[in-house]
Amino acid sequence: DMETGNRAYKNQDYATARSNYEELADFGIPKAKTELGKMYLYGRGADADPQKALALFEEAKAKGDPTSARLIPKAQSQVGALAFKENSPISQEQGVKLLEQAAATGDPNALFNLGYAHERGIGVPVSGKMAEQYYQQAAAQNFPRADFQRGQLYQKGELIPKNMNMAVQLYEAAGQKGYARGYVELGKIYEKGKDLPADHEKAGNYFSGGEHVRIGL
Repeated sequence: DMETGNRAYKNQDYATARSNYEELADFGIPKAKTELGKMYLYGRGADADPQKALALFEEAKAKGDPTSARLIPKAQSQVGALAFKENSPISQEQGVKLLEQAAATGDPNALFNLGYAHERGIGVPVSGKMAEQYYQQAAAQNFPRADFQRGQLYQKGELIPKNMNMAVQLYEAAGQKGYARGYVELGKIYEKGKDLPADHEKAGNYFSGGEHVRIGL
């Protein structure tokens, strides 16, 4: 029953939980399909398989389970991202479509991956403007890697106008949110003095984690 499966899952007895959920799912119990889908989505007690998770969530949603509806965007985002890999089971166009569906709900991973798709031309034409917009939306959802990618766009100046002031601010934001590559990139900028005047003291501070640094551009 569901109680036995849930108790086993809570105790990390994933084999028992999966066995219970699979049996109940075979009987068409929507909540069991949702819980089984979560195991495939997060790779707990089963090999991670976002496609199988998405199918289970959609079946559960069709039978009225509200939890599955909230999880569908997460699964769509993971399945969509598969299109970026070699030998992907889905086409790039299918991946972008799934990412767009998930992004419409505000899923930060989907927003970030759509930015990446537009930056690299994966399933869509290359567009710095669209990439910057999607990264900005993902960053607004506290996704620090999106701040870093926006900084890269502004530093490189290949797809959008170069703006080092903006790049530095975005790298700083990424670092402050816990994405260490933001501080590392700032350290490189000040160490090499390529895009901004060299400042080895600032570089050292950023390489050590960005502490005691105040930006005054």
